[in-house]
Amino acid sequence: MNSLKSLIIFLLFTLSISKIIRFKVPENIKKAKISVKENKEFELRLNGNPTTGYSWFILNADKLNDYDIKPLNIDGDYYQEETYEKLLGHGGVFSFKFNSGSASDKNKVIKFVYKRPWEDSKYDEYVTIYVSVKN
Repeated sequence: MNSLKSLIIFLLFTLSISKIIRFKVPENIKKAKISVKENKEFELRLNGNPTTGYSWFILNADKLNDYDIKPLNIDGDYYQEETYEKLLGHGGVFSFKFNSGSASDKNKVIKFVYKRPWEDSKYDEYVTIYVSVKN
């Protein structure tokens, strides 16, 4: 019984130090505000379907250092959703991970655009995330 209790305590401790905060951005939303603690990793997830040619990109990647936000995967990762049938071309989730940096009185801003990489003239969809970083 003691070994089981020790294992549970170890697993809870491991999860608490490696835990990444995940935020799922709802579809059809243009702006959102999230709150994270300083120097913590967080993940933003956006629905998408790259088989259409569209992908999510960080629009203001060059300004993230000014906000003291460190992207951990600047190009994002894509995970296709599981379905009951083996369907080709169905959507999934784009995942972007960041380190929140130091606390600030001002919101930090991350802007995303959902577009085809070869099209520069028109942004079909965008999302602005305001990040509040506290102690």
